[in-house]
Amino acid sequence: MTAISPDRVAQAATAITDAGGSRADADVAKLMVLKYLGLQPGASLVVTNQDVIGACDYLYGAPGHEPWSWYEPFSGDWRKDAGNGGWPVGSVKTQFERPNRSLKALLNSEKVGAAVRVSLKGDEAGYIEALPKHIKARKFPLSEVVIWFSRNRVDLPNAAEVNLSALIDDFVELFHFSDGELETLFGDIADEGVPLVADEEVTPIGLRLPHPSLPRDRNPANPSEPEVVADEGYSWTQDYANKSFRSIDVRGMVETVKTLADGRDLVLPDEDTLIERCVVALLSGNLILQGPPGTGKTTLARLLAEAFSADVVITTATADWTTYDVIGGLRPTADGALAPILGAVPKTALSCAEVMRQAETQSSEADGSSGVNTEARWLIIDELNRADIDRAVGGLYTVLSTTDVSHLRTTPIDLWFEHKPERRLLWVPGRFRIIGTMNDVDTSFVNSISQGLTRRFQFVYVGVPSQDQTISEMELCRRQAQNWLATQYPDLDLMQQGDAVSAVLAPIQERMTDIFGWLRHGRHAETTGAIYSWPIGSAQSVDLWKAVLLTLASGPGITDESLIRAFDACFADRIVPQMGTLRSSHIAEIQRYFESEHAPLAETCRAVRHLCNTQSVR
Repeated sequence: MTAISPDRVAQAATAITDAGGSRADADVAKLMVLKYLGLQPGASLVVTNQDVIGACDYLYGAPGHEPWSWYEPFSGDWRKDAGNGGWPVGSVKTQFERPNRSLKALLNSEKVGAAVRVSLKGDEAGYIEALPKHIKARKFPLSEVVIWFSRNRVDLPNAAEVNLSALIDDFVELFHFSDGELETLFGDIADEGVPLVADEEVTPIGLRLPHPSLPRDRNPANPSEPEVVADEGYSWTQDYANKSFRSIDVRGMVETVKTLADGRDLVLPDEDTLIERCVVALLSGNLILQGPPGTGKTTLARLLAEAFSADVVITTATADWTTYDVIGGLRPTADGALAPILGAVPKTALSCAEVMRQAETQSSEADGSSGVNTEARWLIIDELNRADIDRAVGGLYTVLSTTDVSHLRTTPIDLWFEHKPERRLLWVPGRFRIIGTMNDVDTSFVNSISQGLTRRFQFVYVGVPSQDQTISEMELCRRQAQNWLATQYPDLDLMQQGDAVSAVLAPIQERMTDIFGWLRHGRHAETTGAIYSWPIGSAQSVDLWKAVLLTLASGPGITDESLIRAFDACFADRIVPQMGTLRSSHIAEIQRYFESEHAPLAETCRAVRHLCNTQSVR
């Protein structure tokens, strides 16, 4: 088993970096991700975050300098050092869905659920002609590029060296490159042999590449011994505590969020008022979205961040959260020492400051080619009240009391666990926000929040759609499920069948509309006068549609009865168990409703009957 020498790979990476290093050069790296995933003229490609992460693990993975696990030589940058994973984990939305000016001239892109469908503009000849006009990078030495992308191969000839020309065909096949693309992006390939190394322990390639903290044009004197770089600490973050949002156009932001919500087929009750309350809350401080499960709280949080030009880090609170998880502390290392580790809030706040600093650098560049200006990074804490958050927040009480820049300038986070004095204080950026989501239905399984902490957030309720929205909601939920199907199982895509599919699914949609309307808005009990209602969310409707669409797409000749059975089984297995926290009298009302109005849903009727009396035989 043989592989290219890590020394030679590190030299190749340096040679590629020396040939480039600008944002235009980084566009080549993004284009190569899509080419690796199969993008070619005349065909579209649906990509998800996981597709992009997998591609970058393969194309740019350079282990040895944790946590900087990707090295992108076209711009000479280490990636994945940010709280959300770094470029290009978030690139489906920010890099491909809304490409910068250069890539936008070459790519068509549209959202498909949580994924993005991309294609090259024009035919192959037009694309090749446009490529050098819009990708204005210098030509990279093909010899070095081939060496870099062959660095992980262990199937090379068992010889002292291998001729580069032997690798070029594999390289072209890997990226689906045409002759025109090779000619535009790369220089001539040198006819040289590449040193191989047999089975032996070698210093990881990551340790031979430029250290992330060094300027791009500096290399350690001895690449096998990483250079110790002076730690600038966190004092620089004080500069960003004083910088809040550039835009305070409330109406414009509301319209942006509405447009984004429409693109995600998200149904929100009293949409204008709800979104405006959220935008105003975020301009003045941190926000908590509360409401029943499945009402789109986390999706809304993402869309709000996008409207503010912020990307997000998402974490989920758990019952065992402490100040270690929120603020940070000391973690044992393999050698028995204790190393400092940042918790969710300071880690994301630091990452936000880094994003703001990078945005300033990019805006100062003359070409102005950036189509997406990410100006902040926010923390979304899902299921906030699953944790004893008052105890976990600890010393952040004072910092969180307000987001006024005058307060943030004078109130840094005290990172007591940091060994180095220059890292003891971290200032929270003026554009940093926390959005929490809270389930206010399962009160038996969540923690209360003190008045002192609730004063530090604005609480906005996200409920279920109104009764007159139910019909359109079920239609939008069906579209969400179809987008999911097209992304998850493209061979079963029903999107192209349009009206024919809608006609087949009409009876299911009518039944679902009736059931969700009744469950949510209930009726008066005849004896007590009580109103039985259950705020079941839109996400549960999407789950039901997924089961129905999977059945419909499974083959020809699917009958109406088959679709009813799929709906019935999913409702019994997925929705009825969620009724377990309802009062027994309420469940009894639901049982009477299904048995009288929806008797064909035999499995659902049996499941609700069993929920009323778990000692019974289903």
